[in-house]
Amino acid sequence: MNAGGIRKEQAAEGVQKKEQAFRVFRHERPVTGTSAGVRKRGKGEMPMDTIKVVLADDDAGMRLVVRHMLERVEGFTLGGEAADGDALLELVEKHHPQICFLDVEMPGKSGVECARIIQDMDPTMVLIFATAHDQYMGDAFEVYAFDYLIKPFKVERVMQTLERARDR
Repeated sequence: MNAGGIRKEQAAEGVQKKEQAFRVFRHERPVTGTSAGVRKRGKGEMPMDTIKVVLADDDAGMRLVVRHMLERVEGFTLGGEAADGDALLELVEKHHPQICFLDVEMPGKSGVECARIIQDMDPTMVLIFATAHDQYMGDAFEVYAFDYLIKPFKVERVMQTLERARDR
């Protein structure tokens, strides 16, 4: 078999492993409380299952916007922020988040490059791209992007994405 055939075979095996991991994650993840995995809480109570999120964007203003949106939806906690791809990968290794918001074009490694590495580290991680560049959408979905938000996006659109991610 030639080298191209071996690479295609290895790629197909990688895709099968990731698809299997996603099926396992969807069906075996314990859910407690409401359908969102978070019980209604009284004053002073913390959610039973908070979802840890990391955020990467080279635009500090955009990180601020997404941070505020995360604060508005129950059940999420921000594990950290990064301004470049290399810092994002360090955050993922340190915090082991369930969700990663990432821009496509960042200093160092691009968001798509980071997504490929993250998927190899943890194929169950939810990847949400938030970018001004629609031409990378195909690349993002090749690495199993959960969603692809085009800047400027509406708050409602981000809220829907977060709620879908929480409810999965």
